[in-house]
Amino acid sequence: MKKRLISTIIALFMLASCFCVMSLSAGATENDDIVIVIDPGHGGTDPGNTGAAAFGGDYESHHVYDISAYVKERLLQYMGVTVYLTREDLPDNADCPTLASRPDFAKEKNADAFVSIHTNSFTGTGRAYGAEIWVPDTSISFNNKIAVDSQAASSIVLSTMNAQTGVRARASNKTSISTTSTYPTGEKADKLAVINGGRKNGIPVVMLIETCFATDENDYNSFLATTEKRMQMGYAIADGLATYYNLVPHVPDDLVAVYGSKLSSVTLPGGWSWVDPNASVGDVGTSIFTAQFIAADSSIITENVTVRVEKASPDYSIPKDISAQYLSKLSDVALPDGWKWQRGDTMLNREGTFTFPAIFTPADTDNYTSIKANISVTVTCTEHIYSSSCDTECLCGYVRTEITHTFDNDCDPNCNNCTFTRTPEPHKYDNACDTTCNSCSAIREVEDHKYTDSCDATCDICGDTREVEHTFDNTCDTDCNVCGYTREITHTYSHVCDAICNVCSARREVNNHTYTNPCDSYCDVCSEARTPEPHKYDNACDTTCNVCNSDRETTHTYDNPCDSACNVCQATRTTSHAYDNDTCDASCNVCGATRGVTHVFDSEDDTECNVCGAVRASVNVEAKAPRGCRSSIYGIFAIISSIVIGFAFTRKRK
Repeated sequence: MKKRLISTIIALFMLASCFCVMSLSAGATENDDIVIVIDPGHGGTDPGNTGAAAFGGDYESHHVYDISAYVKERLLQYMGVTVYLTREDLPDNADCPTLASRPDFAKEKNADAFVSIHTNSFTGTGRAYGAEIWVPDTSISFNNKIAVDSQAASSIVLSTMNAQTGVRARASNKTSISTTSTYPTGEKADKLAVINGGRKNGIPVVMLIETCFATDENDYNSFLATTEKRMQMGYAIADGLATYYNLVPHVPDDLVAVYGSKLSSVTLPGGWSWVDPNASVGDVGTSIFTAQFIAADSSIITENVTVRVEKASPDYSIPKDISAQYLSKLSDVALPDGWKWQRGDTMLNREGTFTFPAIFTPADTDNYTSIKANISVTVTCTEHIYSSSCDTECLCGYVRTEITHTFDNDCDPNCNNCTFTRTPEPHKYDNACDTTCNSCSAIREVEDHKYTDSCDATCDICGDTREVEHTFDNTCDTDCNVCGYTREITHTYSHVCDAICNVCSARREVNNHTYTNPCDSYCDVCSEARTPEPHKYDNACDTTCNVCNSDRETTHTYDNPCDSACNVCQATRTTSHAYDNDTCDASCNVCGATRGVTHVFDSEDDTECNVCGAVRASVNVEAKAPRGCRSSIYGIFAIISSIVIGFAFTRKRK
């Protein structure tokens, strides 16, 4: 019993494991992406309908391949989706994949959706146009969910096709049941092979899209005629599928711009656009800009997108008409600003036109690239180069006929630049006394110069001069003892008053002696003495001579010690009179000069002066004169005394 229970548990575990493996293989890819297989109808030896040929169009097989490729391209702009095509764009003579192999390929890829792309045709009367989608019939119970989900998906896809391209939506849920084929349940099967195969293989969504009528000229011109129109159709189908599966677009990456351009120059994946396409991409580096994606439901998704800005090519022009001298260096050849030779040490050792690599460096190296270019240079020998002035052949091969040897002078026998030797001209001298050749400055020995006598300064032959000294008896001798040469001399005297020359005793007349003034006793030059004129004074009291300003001592004459004015010159002095006392004595003891005095009494009744003892008459008090009268009397007395003293003094002087 126990063994049977264990066996049952193991069996159930194995069954569950198998179910899990089967579910994984039938559900989705390993990374849970939605897997969509796009089937471009026909192909190879099966061209499909050829209705477009009437309008210059291609086979159906080629049109639907283009549309399918754009479906794939657009779907891959979304995240979480894997897309396969059942075939490539086959040559017309290639084998066409069978109808059965196509849904089998989708099963092999664990497809979530199998979509077969076609174009329709109509050969009857009237007009047939627009798009329609075939799906599994929902009336069949076998894998009925596939039919339900396929019809839901096809409705969204056809609606999106109509909204984005304008194609007429004929029908989104067309079905057709076979009269012969059945499903495992015994029910009649779907008639179209790809629908039948997809349902049998358990693919969750199966549809066949007739994008438009290739036989209708308007449909052809609107949806098939150009690559752009086929792309628009493919993108619409993809957006419809993305809407059904709620796919979210990839955020664009690896975007590259060039410095100086606008965002509009940066191509975004389909569906994405720049919010501000006129914005500058900025400097070299990375920058972030806002892009938006318009989803199938017209909702707008915005994302910050990184753009890598690369250096731009600067505006430049390759220098032309560049010429160079043969055997110069490339670095010697001038280029416009910004250009530099890549190998400036290249020697230009051939004549002709050659190209050499150069580099242009823009001023803004942060945002512009350097440019490498080959520049043509014409090398010519405009100035022939010879190894020496005597060389006849230029280094470039040119041969010249006229050369000139170079000698230092007419006497030089050897050329300075080559080995050529000539017979030189003889040395040239001015005369027999000349020691130096006029041409080469060669020195020779010559005889002595010839002079008339020892005083002769000029050679009789060459006129060369020498320094000579004439012979004289003394410094005052004017005639040379040898040649009779006469010179000018100056006698020597001790001073200007000296009449006899110190050297030769020759006499001369001299000027008068020089004196400072008439009172001066000695000559200013030789100090010889004389009797001068007497000094002159204004009077006996004058101390300074009027002629020589010499000083003398004199004595003024006064009548007495009190006399203040000299009797001779009237010079004044300060004197003092002599009195017996300071207050009461009115007459000077020396000269008799009088002065006004006031006796000093103890009171008005006192009759004896306290200083000199002089006695005055007694005074009666009652009979006293008023004080004012007494003062007037004293004043009158003082005036009379002064007049008398002055008169006496004047008479004394006379």
